[in-house]
Amino acid sequence: MVEISFGTHLPYLATTDGRVRVRTPLGAVRRISATAVSVHLRTRPALPRTGGSLVRAARSFTGLPYLWAGVSGFGVDYSGLTWVDYRAHGLVIPRDAGPQSGRGTAVRFADLRRGDLLFYASGGMVVHVTLYAGRHRMVQAPHTGAAVETVPVTLAGYAGARRYL
Repeated sequence: MVEISFGTHLPYLATTDGRVRVRTPLGAVRRISATAVSVHLRTRPALPRTGGSLVRAARSFTGLPYLWAGVSGFGVDYSGLTWVDYRAHGLVIPRDAGPQSGRGTAVRFADLRRGDLLFYASGGMVVHVTLYAGRHRMVQAPHTGAAVETVPVTLAGYAGARRYL
């Protein structure tokens, strides 16, 4: 069995009997359940560009271990989670939390929408990013030794929010 991570792009060959045939980077042909993949044109994102879809994708990582510098379905850090999620939706954002906090459109806390990014700072420097899930909850990869989770939004260290949609 070959494990393929979330967000991996593989050349599509055909669909038969509910299975999608793809070619791996080493040239092997593999069959994957059609319900486990998104087949789309290269010019189109794998997932729809909506806040709800961003939240669903982020929540699909629930329980995945925090991995410093991780950006895959095998492990993510906090900014890796937001980066890989946005990438699957065809949205290019900076890889790290600091640069993520300086791009997009600033959003007031009262105007948050699903899919917005929330930033947290310590000593004036952004050190954490989460994805707003709605209803005062956020999806995050908190720290080493923990796993991706959905928790209530906290204001301790809150440094602002950005919208990329």
